Amino acid sequence: MIRSKQFLDGNPMCPLGWYYAKDLQQCYFVSQELTTFANACNYCGDEAEGELVSIYSKHEYDFVAFVLQQQEDDTIPAWIGLRTYDYAPYYRWIDHSKVNFTHWVNGTSPINTTADSCFAFYNDEANEGWFTADCNNAIKFICKRHVAYDDDINVNGTTGSITSPGYPIPYEPGVISVYRISVPSGYVVDLTFGFLAIDNGTLIHVYDGPGTNASILETINSTTSPNMIQSTSNQITVEFIAGDQGGGRYIGWSAKFEAIIPITVSGGMTSPNYPSNYANNDSIFKYVHVPDNFGIIFTLWDFKSESQKDILQIAIGNSTLLNCSGTIQHLPYTNRTSSNVANITWTTNESVTDRGFNLTWVADLN
Repeated sequence: MIRSKQFLDGNPMCPLGWYYAKDLQQCYFVSQELTTFANACNYCGDEAEGELVSIYSKHEYDFVAFVLQQQEDDTIPAWIGLRTYDYAPYYRWIDHSKVNFTHWVNGTSPINTTADSCFAFYNDEANEGWFTADCNNAIKFICKRHVAYDDDINVNGTTGSITSPGYPIPYEPGVISVYRISVPSGYVVDLTFGFLAIDNGTLIHVYDGPGTNASILETINSTTSPNMIQSTSNQITVEFIAGDQGGGRYIGWSAKFEAIIPITVSGGMTSPNYPSNYANNDSIFKYVHVPDNFGIIFTLWDFKSESQKDILQIAIGNSTLLNCSGTIQHLPYTNRTSSNVANITWTTNESVTDRGFNLTWVADLN
């Protein structure tokens, strides 16, 4: 009886007891127990979450040969994931992919294969290569699986992209990856999925904030056709939870993000902690963007700061609409711009603090 997957608690790239091929982005394992071809297939698929090894190049062949040479008894052959097939060349990999590379013992392609013929890797110096064997023989076997990714990724910028681990290489079953996207203050995040190919046990959660405790904007599954997703702040989080049933057959997903100025028809802003005192050394920037053909009416309801040191400014391009510090005598104060875009800046120094400000705005048709 083959042992269960106690060796699957290894390093982040490959499980314990596996060999990591960095340039191939694959992990390889040689069983020290002997079993039939069918049991080897089941173990590699169900227990090891991979497959009986397929070999697609001379480079990969050489790596697997090296792995076999590291075993205590490297003269015992090992099952590979090659089976007989009804049509020429009469063999295929068990995932049904065509054989584009071979390395037969003595350079001789097998003949007279039957439905009970399987293939094994012999690593003896005199007879290195693949040969046919009775599928019911008990020999070693070689498993292969994709590199396991468990990612916690932080992305900062105004535009960019994120993908499932290893994309476009299929993702590994059971992987959990978290992507925290931040754009500059005053912007929100537009997130658009361009490609989606996930199994029916996989989920993608999109959160409206800097972590997975934020409110969920959308949950995406294999049947979803996601539209553009927009955050309400300058941070958004994507959590990818791969199911256990994908078997390394699904390519995954890709998405692009962009920082945009949100379009609003009204809004408000206060100094931090208002109406309690704000902090020293604040520096806050906010964009206001209303629909085309509208202007903006700003109303300042309350204002009190250290004179000439702690300043609220509203700018339209290079022009200043409002510049306040100290005490404003006549409140509420209202000012209008015909522009549909404005910038609000609040800065404080390192000394005196006060209660700050309360500001609102509304779109007004030009």
